[in-house]
Amino acid sequence: MRVVIVGGGIAAASLARHLRGHCTVVVLEQHGALSGEATAQSSGMIRRLGEDPVERTLALRSADALAAMDLPPGVWRRTGGVVALRDDPTAANDAVAHLRARGVVVDDPGPVGLLAGSPVRTRLRVTTDGVVDPERLCAGWFAESAAEVHLDTRVLALRTEAGRVVGVGTTRGAVDADHVVLAGGAWCSALATTRGLARPLTALRRSVFRVRGPEPAGSPWVWIDDRGLWARPEADTWLLSACEEVPAPPVPGAHTTGLPAPGDEGRLREKIAELLPALAGFAVVDAWSGLRTFAPDRRPLLGPDPAVPGLHWFGGLGGYGITCAWAAGELVAARMRGEEVPWLAQRAVTPDRPWFRRWPIRPTGEAGRSVLIDT
Repeated sequence: MRVVIVGGGIAAASLARHLRGHCTVVVLEQHGALSGEATAQSSGMIRRLGEDPVERTLALRSADALAAMDLPPGVWRRTGGVVALRDDPTAANDAVAHLRARGVVVDDPGPVGLLAGSPVRTRLRVTTDGVVDPERLCAGWFAESAAEVHLDTRVLALRTEAGRVVGVGTTRGAVDADHVVLAGGAWCSALATTRGLARPLTALRRSVFRVRGPEPAGSPWVWIDDRGLWARPEADTWLLSACEEVPAPPVPGAHTTGLPAPGDEGRLREKIAELLPALAGFAVVDAWSGLRTFAPDRRPLLGPDPAVPGLHWFGGLGGYGITCAWAAGELVAARMRGEEVPWLAQRAVTPDRPWFRRWPIRPTGEAGRSVLIDT
């Protein structure tokens, strides 16, 4: 069996690793390096205390697998993670119950230096969460997969015969396949339309700033969920984001990494001054923006597309690609072999499920200031 994976990020790396020994895997990446788009833009935080039960299920299974891997030093660091709430102290109750039912310890961390002077009302810590180096993790999985990788190869269309996928057309010519997996992030929907499929995925832009502030050594990452603000420690700097969501359709063949938009830094400084005053007055070292891709219900598209035999999806992971990729790859690989996984119902992530006509995004990152956009 020959499988073509479109995309060269963490999704492709996970799936290629899961398919090792089962089939021939060909990875097609449109740019000149692997893990250069959404994977490189990622903060690399491993977070299990998420909003959605499907996301948490994937995160829990992925985190367990990650903890059991023999990874090189520095690829994975157990810093702990703190989810805080400013306005609604009950917003995370469902997530806390889910994690505790699975044996994950969620507690009140007590004083956290980064939260000194913060008006947050709820603090929830998962000490076994942490951070990874996304590019090194991705590179390791690709190396273990023994997949055949083709860079600078942009996929232009799906090829079908008698209604079944038989490969893809690329800038370097046709590539044959028994199965094709769309794992190209923001570009997946456009490829699907080449065969008349409406699978709505929306790319939302978000900015990240690398800054100098208080010594980050020993600090957990902190995410103020309802107000849309996170801070992630690095060796001697912090990564910060105000979690804005701005629709930004990708340009075919172009890179998705860019500069923050005017006003992004100002919004971040306002949130920091109110919610994380310990970091107020930070000095920006670097900044970028990138795309995170969502379905209207914010759940991923995973597994076979019933409308086109041989076509599979690995997309819509939003901001949780690093956290959820390993389990998502396990599910996609199992379904490709005609198997089910006992830990997640396929109907929750099937690519042809019904879609909302309109759905909420958070332009400022704040849950209480959502706006509706068309699917």
